[in-house]
Amino acid sequence: MNDDFRPNPDEILKTIKIEEENFRRGKLRVFLGMCAGAGKTYAMLKAAHQAKAEGVDIVVGYVETHGRRETVQLTEDLEIIPRFQRIYRDVLLEEMNLDAILERNPKVVLVDELAHSNIPESRHIKRYQDVQELLRQGIDVYTTLNVQHLESRTETVTEVTGVKIHETVPDSLLQSAEIELIDITPDELLKRMSEGKVYVPEKAHAATMNFFRKGNLHALREIALRFTAERVDIDMLDYMRAKNIFATWKTTEKLMVAVGPSPSSQKLIRWTRRMAFNLGAQWIAVSIDLGNTLSKKAQDNLLRNQNMAKELGAKIIHVVDNDVVSGLLKVAIQYNVTQIVIGKTNEHPLHNYLNGGSIVDRLLKNSENIDIYVVKADKSTHRHTSFWKIPERKSKYKEYINAALTILLIAGISFPLRNIIGYQSVGLFFLLGIASLSLTVGRFPIFIAALLSSLIWNFFFIPPIFTFHINNIHDIIALLANFFIAMTGGSLINRIRKSQSVLQKSQDNLSVLFSILEALNNASSIKEVVNMTRKELNKHFDADGIIYLKEKGNAKLDNRFFGNGTFFNDKEFSVANWTYENKKQAGHFTNTLPYAELQYFPLISREGIIGVLGIRFDHNSKLPQEKIILLRSFISQITSSLQREINIDENKRKQIYTESQKLFQTVLNSVSHELRTPISVITTAVSNMNDKNTASKPESIKQIGEELNSAAMRLNVLVENILDMSRIESGYLSLNLQMYEAGDLLGIVLNELEKEKVPQPINLHIEDNLPMIKIDINWFKQAIINILHNAVSYTPPTSRIDIQVKMNDQHQMEMEIADNGSGVPVDALDKLFEKFYRVPGSKSGGTGLGLTITKAIIDAHNGTITATNKPEGGLLFKITLDTEQDHGQQ
Repeated sequence: MNDDFRPNPDEILKTIKIEEENFRRGKLRVFLGMCAGAGKTYAMLKAAHQAKAEGVDIVVGYVETHGRRETVQLTEDLEIIPRFQRIYRDVLLEEMNLDAILERNPKVVLVDELAHSNIPESRHIKRYQDVQELLRQGIDVYTTLNVQHLESRTETVTEVTGVKIHETVPDSLLQSAEIELIDITPDELLKRMSEGKVYVPEKAHAATMNFFRKGNLHALREIALRFTAERVDIDMLDYMRAKNIFATWKTTEKLMVAVGPSPSSQKLIRWTRRMAFNLGAQWIAVSIDLGNTLSKKAQDNLLRNQNMAKELGAKIIHVVDNDVVSGLLKVAIQYNVTQIVIGKTNEHPLHNYLNGGSIVDRLLKNSENIDIYVVKADKSTHRHTSFWKIPERKSKYKEYINAALTILLIAGISFPLRNIIGYQSVGLFFLLGIASLSLTVGRFPIFIAALLSSLIWNFFFIPPIFTFHINNIHDIIALLANFFIAMTGGSLINRIRKSQSVLQKSQDNLSVLFSILEALNNASSIKEVVNMTRKELNKHFDADGIIYLKEKGNAKLDNRFFGNGTFFNDKEFSVANWTYENKKQAGHFTNTLPYAELQYFPLISREGIIGVLGIRFDHNSKLPQEKIILLRSFISQITSSLQREINIDENKRKQIYTESQKLFQTVLNSVSHELRTPISVITTAVSNMNDKNTASKPESIKQIGEELNSAAMRLNVLVENILDMSRIESGYLSLNLQMYEAGDLLGIVLNELEKEKVPQPINLHIEDNLPMIKIDINWFKQAIINILHNAVSYTPPTSRIDIQVKMNDQHQMEMEIADNGSGVPVDALDKLFEKFYRVPGSKSGGTGLGLTITKAIIDAHNGTITATNKPEGGLLFKITLDTEQDHGQQ
C-alpha cells in the first residue's frame, strides 16, 4: 500500500516552512497544569537549575513566588532581571521589563503566568505578546499556564465550574511549543491547599467551596490530560510526515467514517459518533468527490449528512479522487486513522469484477493494520446496486444510440470490403471504434458496443457468414479475445478519462484558489481585503458580502460593517451576532435562523474568532458540493488575510503609542526645563527684592529688574513657540505678504537681538542692488530669529555669526546664516527640522520647536531651507527664496 501514497508536495512545503520558522525563532517550553497550586512554577524553576548546571545562559524575567518558601529558595541562585515599576492610578505596580531582557539577550528566560494581563499603557496588552516578541528575537522561553486559560477550553471550563474565564491565550501560540504536563491528583492538591501551600487558610477554605471543588478538579485534570494527548498526537503526525512514514501507528484511537449522499450515511455517522464517544476518541467524516456532477437532491443529501457529522463533533474532510478506496486510505494514512467505518455495499458481481472487487473487499485487502467496521444498511436501502445503473455515472440514452450507430457504421462500411481487407481487419476496426467511444460515453454503452460488435463480426464477417456458427477454433479464440479486449480496453480508457476529469477539476479549484490568494495577498489594508473579497465572491460564486469584525479590546462583535451596506439591518446583525457568539454558521440555507437574507460564516483564525462574513447568493439556491468546498477554502484565506491586517494595524498602533509616549516625555522634559529656569530666576529676584538690604541699593534693583525682564522674555519665547506650532499644525497660518528689502528685514532682526544682549558678534553682508522680496515681515522675522537663537545657544560666546544675502544663478535670493561652532553629526542634519528633535549630547534647554517653526514659515513662502556642516567647522543654514513669484494668501 505504501507505494501508492507518495509524499504530498504541499505537506512537504508546509513542513519545510515550519522548520525554517522554528529555526529562526526561540523555543517555547510550557509547563501546563490543571489549575493553580499544581506545581508549575516549582517545576519550571527546577528545570531552570538543571539548564544552568548544563551551562545554559538563563535568567528570571518574571516569576511569581506567592511567598512560598521553597519557590523563593529556587530563585536565589538565578540571575533576576529587575522588574519595571510604574504608577497606575496612584498605585505602584511591577511588570516584566521586556526591554531589559532584550538588551541582556540570554539564551533562556523564565516568564511565569503566560495568560497575565499587563499594566495599562504597557507596550503589549497581554504577557503572551511579550513572550512572542522574545521568541521572535531568538530567545527561548520557559513559561507556565493553567489549562482553563486556553482559548479553546474556556467555554468548557465555564460550563463545568460556573466561573467566567477572562484571561485567555490563543491555542496557536502553543502550536510549536514543547508541552510539559505537571500532573497532580485532586486529593493531593486539596491536601496542599489545606496545608496553606497554595493560599492562606481563610482563602483556601473559600476556594475549595467554589472553583476548587473536587468534581471541578477532576474535570480540569481530564481537560489538561486530553489537551496534552492531542498535542502529542499532532507532534507524532508531524514527525511521521517529516520522515515520510506512510503507515498507521495505533498510539491512540481515531475513527473515520465514509459519508456520501445516501440516506444510510446518517446511520453510519450516528454509529461512529457512539463508538468515538465510548472510546473517548477523535473522529473524522470523509466524503470522496469522484469528479461526477451530482443531482441537486444528491448534493442536498450530502450537505445534510456533512452538517450532521459536524454538529456531532466530527472533522469534515472532502477529497477529490477517482476511486473511493484510494481516497479513503489516503486520508486514513494522513491522519493516522486506526478504524474506518463504512456501509455495506451491494454492487453487482460484474461491477465488482471490473473494479477488482467491492469497496469493502478492496478496503480489507489494502488497509494493512487499519481496522475496518462494516455497518449493514437499513432494509429500505438494502438492495443490489445493479451494474446497469452504476451510481458513479448514469449514461444518457444518446450515448447508447451513439455506441450502436458507431458499430453499425463500421459494419456497413466494412461489409462490401470484407473480401478485400479480410474479416480479421474488420475486428480491428471494431476495436478502434470502441476505443474512440470510450472517450465520450460511459462504461455501460461500451459494454453494449463490445457485445454488439462481437455479434455482428461473428454473424456478418467470420466464415461461415450469416450464421453464429464458427468452424475454425482460431476464429473462436479471436472472437472471445476481441470481446474481452473491447470490454477491458474500453473500461480502462473510460477510467483514464474519469481520472483526467478528476485531475482537471482539482486543477480548476487550485487555479481559482491561487487567483483568490493572489488577490488577497496584494491587499494592504482591511478595506482592500474586503473589496477583494467582494470582487472574488462575485467572480466565482455570483454573490456579494458584508463583514463584521470584533471590537478592538473587546470580545463583542462591532456593528460597524465593511462591504455592502445595504445588507445591514438590526435583524441581519442579530443573526451575525449569533454566529459570532456560537462560532457556527447561521442564516439562509442553514437550520439556524434560516429566514435571514444572508448566510453567515464565522471567521476563526489561530488566535480565535475575529468576525463574521455574511454572503448573499444572487441565484438564491444552494451551492453545489464542489463550490461549497471551494467557498470554505476561500473563507479560510479571507480569515488569514484579515488577521494579518489586524495584526499589522495593532503593531502600528503599538508603535505609534510607544513613539507618542517617548515624544510626550521629551516634550514634558523640555517644557519643564524651559519653565523651571525663568521661574527660578523670577522667584530668586522677587526674594531679593523683598530683602531690605537689597531693596535699599538702586544698582541691585536695576540688576534684579534686568533678570526679571530676561526671564519674562524667555517665557514669552517659549509660549510664542508653542502657539506658533499650534497655529501651523491647525492650518491657521495666514500670511500678510508685502514687498520688502532684505536689509530692512535683517535690520529688524538685529534690533530684536540687540535687546537680548546676544554675546556673539553678528557680521552682516548684503549684496548690492538686490530685488525686493514678497514676505510676511513678522513671520519671516521670527524664522530668522529662531535660527539665530539656535546659533547663540549652541556656540561659545567668543564665536561669531555670519549672515550673507546674495542672488544665485537661478535668480533666487539666498540667505546664509553660519556660525563657527562644532556643527552637528552628519546623521542629525536631516532631523534638525523635526518637532522636538534634539541633537544627542547637546546641552539642555529649548523646546525643540524653533527650527521646525522656521521651516514651516519658509515653506509657506514657497522657499527652501537646508542645513549643512561647514568644512572648517560650524553649521550653515541656507534659505532660498523666489524674488518674482507672487504668493497667494495661505
